[in-house]
Amino acid sequence: MKNNVGQKIKKLRELRNYTQTYMAIELDITQQGYSKIEKEGRLTVDQLDKIAAILKVESAYILSFNEDQLLRDANQSVFASPVNMSQVNKTNTDTKFYAEMIMLLRKEVDCLYALAFPTIKEQALLIK
Repeated sequence: MKNNVGQKIKKLRELRNYTQTYMAIELDITQQGYSKIEKEGRLTVDQLDKIAAILKVESAYILSFNEDQLLRDANQSVFASPVNMSQVNKTNTDTKFYAEMIMLLRKEVDCLYALAFPTIKEQALLIK
């Protein structure tokens, strides 16, 4: 199966729990027209930018999206070995490093949460 941009858009849409109808409405096209974008992967740069905005990602992220890599990264984050606290050097450099890591992990959690639980407004649009 060819991994084209349409399939990447479809997977990201599904991760957001959006319907094709919702996407079509947001793009001001028919559901059939949107379905064709996902099936054929043919779209303009303007359409790609609009789809990226709806999915709350950058256009480049759609183009480089790799579902397998996403799952590997998630598994590595979840199943990473615990830190041996006796080996942690409590210098200012280490403190800054861990503070930055915590901030990055919080951002990752926020992104995963947003994908798993769309906002109330988005849920209302999906029901229609």
